[in-house]
Amino acid sequence: AGSLTLGGKGSAAEAVLFSPDGQSLVTGSVDGFIEAWDVETQQLRQDLQHQASGELLMQDGAVQCCTFSKDSDHLATGSQSGQIKIWKLSSGLCLRKFPQAHPLAVT
Repeated sequence: AGSLTLGGKGSAAEAVLFSPDGQSLVTGSVDGFIEAWDVETQQLRQDLQHQASGELLMQDGAVQCCTFSKDSDHLATGSQSGQIKIWKLSSGLCLRKFPQAHPLAVT
């Protein structure tokens, strides 16, 4: 098995998670960016239109945790500010936002 080197935006990844289908690795960083990586190519997934056009998912505050739905198409992220967002990964749309899901960080 080889190693996977990710070329992020220069900030520390706080959360890392494989998708259930094994195709993606999602990273959430201290600056709030959420990126989906192709496990095989070790590059940002270019089949996701938002990433191919240079737009990344963004959480308010540092991303502390993330989890996938069983079908690998929905992603929930939690932030240091206590916010939770639910994303449709294929489109990059934020489907739900819980601004103050918790008074402290969601981990």
